[in-house]
Amino acid sequence: GRRIAYVGSDTGLATGTVGDNLHYVLKHRPVRPAEYEPNEAAAVRRALAEAAIAGNSTDDIRAQWIDHEALGLKDEPDLKRSTLKALAMADMIEDVYQLGLRVTIDVKRSPELVARLLKARAAMRARLADQANAQLVEPFDPAKFIMNATLAENLFFGTADPAAFDPETLGSNAYVLAVLKQAELGDEFLAIGLTVIGDLLELVGDVSEGSTLLADVSVVKLDELPDYRPVVDKAKREGAQSLGAEEQAMMMSVPFKLVPTRDRHVQMTDAFKAKILEARKAFAAGLPEKLKDSVEFFDPQKFNTALTLRDNILFGKIALNQAQALQRANAMMAEVIVELDLHDAIVEAGMGFQVGTRGSRLSAAQRQKLGVARATLKRPDLLVLAAATTALDAASDSRVVDGVLREFKGVGVYWALQKASTAKRFGRVVVMADGRVAEEGSFAELEKKEGSVLATLLKAE
Repeated sequence: GRRIAYVGSDTGLATGTVGDNLHYVLKHRPVRPAEYEPNEAAAVRRALAEAAIAGNSTDDIRAQWIDHEALGLKDEPDLKRSTLKALAMADMIEDVYQLGLRVTIDVKRSPELVARLLKARAAMRARLADQANAQLVEPFDPAKFIMNATLAENLFFGTADPAAFDPETLGSNAYVLAVLKQAELGDEFLAIGLTVIGDLLELVGDVSEGSTLLADVSVVKLDELPDYRPVVDKAKREGAQSLGAEEQAMMMSVPFKLVPTRDRHVQMTDAFKAKILEARKAFAAGLPEKLKDSVEFFDPQKFNTALTLRDNILFGKIALNQAQALQRANAMMAEVIVELDLHDAIVEAGMGFQVGTRGSRLSAAQRQKLGVARATLKRPDLLVLAAATTALDAASDSRVVDGVLREFKGVGVYWALQKASTAKRFGRVVVMADGRVAEEGSFAELEKKEGSVLATLLKAE
């Protein structure tokens, strides 16, 4: 099992990170125990003793399982280099780089990377200060209302823990309501909520059932919209103040999802924006002690642990009213990352990307690339690939085949191919037809052979 690696078209992935899935094939048994603090070690011993009584494994999952010496590796940095090499062979470096931009990191474990990312943020700010680029991104500025952020983001001016501040029910959050009342915004939020829902109810009446036309821009789920109708009708008949506490909370939760630049049909005056800024100050100043850790406020000088690497570098909102703003900002960010030699560090961070259940957060092509990278990292004596790159485009497929054959020259590689023309890269070709071997030999021989099945397949391409 350690000498053979197999990759099929359906790559089996476990819930965990990209790195977990890559290194899974290198973990056979614990080779070095984990180090614990005295009080922690006692708890681990108890847990393992209970496992033994229950007949379960007594191997410590937190021990070092990767046998570097057996793989011909010296240490952890050596493993990182081999991992990057395997990813490159599978044409997956750029994929993991993009995934790395989407992860969050622990600042205590990565202080050097945090410092480099803050330098990238400063470099990005310098580029955006240029008049030609100034309109692409609206930076997080504590003194300014952000037109491309939601009203909730404008109020919090930070990332909030949904357990404490549920984005769906902010209109019933006691502390949020107190802040709105203090800023004299309660009635305005209620009026905006009624207006937005009233407009949606009128629009949906003109849209056929099952249409996705409004689904992408609606601030509430369309299948829940009928629940709002009785509340809107009551407010029209008897006035907004006739609504009960729950009805008001329902409507006041709606405005928090609005983005001024996107939702232009809702009037937000300068006076309203000024009140939001005052509410922002009050929200931060009066945050109860028990909620202090529930919001990580935006600070231009600090790394925000709740934001992704990309959002920490950007540290602002893409302008929704500027053509190609996202593409141009991303290109600018890519230049900064190359300039500060951050690419490999972000790829390494991408190893911590959570792939989801059975790899559901990865595309089909990324899952297959990960399967190939995992198999090649194992350095097997025999590598078997059965339609392992069916989800890849032609260019990527070609790069993977070239990379694997170049690296595994002189090693047994069996590859069930999708394209007959790719067979020219192999020393021996076996052609199957109806579950049987139809012909075998070198590619040159079979291509020229009269009545050759391979020749027929090549013509079909």
